[in-house]
Amino acid sequence: MHSVYKSFYYPGIIVLLLVCQGSQIDSRVFPVLGVGNPISISTSIEFLPSLPTGYRAGMTSSYDPKGLNDDGFSGLETFLYRENNEWVLFDQKGRGQITHMLFNSPAHLPSPRTQPPNVLNQPIRIYIDNNPVPMFDGRAGDLFVSTINPLGGYASGGFYSYMPISFNTRCKITAYNTPEYREPPYFYEFSFINGLKPDFTSQWISAFRNAGTYPHNLSQNWQGPLDFNISANSEITIANLNGPAMITGFRAMVTDPSFWKHLRVKIFWDRSATPSVDCPLGALFGSFDAVYPIRSVLFKLDGLNLTSGECWWPMPYNKNAIIKLVNNSNQDTTLVVDISKTDGIYPLPYGYFNAIYNESLPTALFVDHVVLQTSGTGKFVGMVQEHELNMGIPFWSFEYFEGDERVYVDDSKSPQFHGIGGEDTFNLGWYGLAQRTTLATHGFSGEVVRQQPTLALFRSMYRLYLSDDIPFYKSLKFTQEHGGYGEHNANYRSVAFFYKKPNESLALVDTIDVGDTQSEILHSYAKGTLSQPIALSSRYVGQFGPDFFGQFVADNGYNIDNYVQFTVNIPAQNQGIVIRCRKDRETGPREARVFVNDVPMNENWYDPTSNRYLHNRWHDEEYVIPLQYTQGRTSLTIKLELTPQTAGRWREFKYLVYSYRFN
Repeated sequence: MHSVYKSFYYPGIIVLLLVCQGSQIDSRVFPVLGVGNPISISTSIEFLPSLPTGYRAGMTSSYDPKGLNDDGFSGLETFLYRENNEWVLFDQKGRGQITHMLFNSPAHLPSPRTQPPNVLNQPIRIYIDNNPVPMFDGRAGDLFVSTINPLGGYASGGFYSYMPISFNTRCKITAYNTPEYREPPYFYEFSFINGLKPDFTSQWISAFRNAGTYPHNLSQNWQGPLDFNISANSEITIANLNGPAMITGFRAMVTDPSFWKHLRVKIFWDRSATPSVDCPLGALFGSFDAVYPIRSVLFKLDGLNLTSGECWWPMPYNKNAIIKLVNNSNQDTTLVVDISKTDGIYPLPYGYFNAIYNESLPTALFVDHVVLQTSGTGKFVGMVQEHELNMGIPFWSFEYFEGDERVYVDDSKSPQFHGIGGEDTFNLGWYGLAQRTTLATHGFSGEVVRQQPTLALFRSMYRLYLSDDIPFYKSLKFTQEHGGYGEHNANYRSVAFFYKKPNESLALVDTIDVGDTQSEILHSYAKGTLSQPIALSSRYVGQFGPDFFGQFVADNGYNIDNYVQFTVNIPAQNQGIVIRCRKDRETGPREARVFVNDVPMNENWYDPTSNRYLHNRWHDEEYVIPLQYTQGRTSLTIKLELTPQTAGRWREFKYLVYSYRFN
């Protein structure tokens, strides 16, 4: 099959043609590489700490909506809906950008289904901005070919791409029937953002290609090196730096690589009593336990016997930075430390760099391992994770590594990110195939069998979320399942990297309890005359609970026939609002035109997802109303006019209204 590329988006397509011809991407054209009309502003690595300004992120994947582990094997749940002879895999309306794609090809395994198992030959189409002619019409493999390195390729079972695909009104990705491919693809993830956000520049391309070297445009300004002796079970201060400034590099060398996990680093910003960085020292360089060398875009681990580590996270601060090391072992040790920093005031509102350690020793039945749970305003930018499996479980069983990642943003009960497996979280596939790899954004940095203290299988991985960072304005909870539904026990250790300021930028300001007469009167709630009262007892996907079938929520609402209208109260000092609706998503897609004080919005409220399983039908859906429609107002009248095909699918139960306020 030959790939066909249409020419009506010339700047993006010429790059794709170069890719197919085996040429390298010219970094000078990267700002216009995004498919469709680029919507982003440029930035660079030094601007990684800048706070998000309203864009929101999510994921569409082939996860099992039953909450188990059928992420595509049966072929029943791996697409959003069917349109003519095409299976729709991804469908987002409004202004946005795909930031990351992952496919896994089980070409080395017998196929449990009728289609050939190699997803690389799967016919894929990408439609941009409602154009009926696909922008891309070709093999899925063309989206991941090695010639787009460092933006895409293959490693340890996973096909990944960070090539941005931008759209102004809509992006739809489909697979279609051919004599060879009679069923939809499976094992895929698409991460995306809605709105405007900073994007890559040519500096990122250079840094990706030169992973493992200092990536900043700023001059290296190393302060040391300095030698330190640390007694057993003691703590010392290794740096007390004045600001305003930004740390751009941190080096350490130990005498014994076992001390990467025994030494704990703590960093306190601007005289805070609580450390923002509190983790094993080795995590800053990609691994608690050094097993193999690591060379990523923001850290490396190498040297004789892996005793040398270096990281380049940009870490701005205003007044003061205190760095401490804690020796948690029973042995004295020595190490060498060096720090690079740039003096001056950071030019944008920023979050402090955080690196926080969490562990589940072992994981609890049906309870996800928590990678991070935090509040404030910021963005998740990476993690290091390590697992130990007691060899009492059969050696060949890697199912403890099977669990989906789930990311809940701003107190939503639905995960905005719901992946398809533990290995996929790290851009790997099929448990990593036991193939060690170290790349700019991710790596499978170790797998060994250990004899002490008990026989165990040890694995180490890292993943950076740079162009695909996860913004949050109120809270973020990042969890990792263990097993197909949380049934396996293993030791999970992780360090989450994120930038944050403690102030929340999103506040709950109003609630409409649909079905409650008093709440409806207070909010001038009105609906179509044929709307029907309904009741549902279900749960949200991913919320199993200790008793496996716990955490059911019962609620009353309406099945709306053609329109709904209500008034919401908001603070005059708002900077835009988010409306979140609890819905029964048995069927989809769902779409409505939105009017604010009788003014039609440019974007419809649209959600293409569905879940026909009774025990997993609750879903929180969101719509953002920008500042120009809310500024200075204390109330808004919202009207939703359903599209004809949505009648009978818009089943609403509660509205939560949140107000942005950035400071």
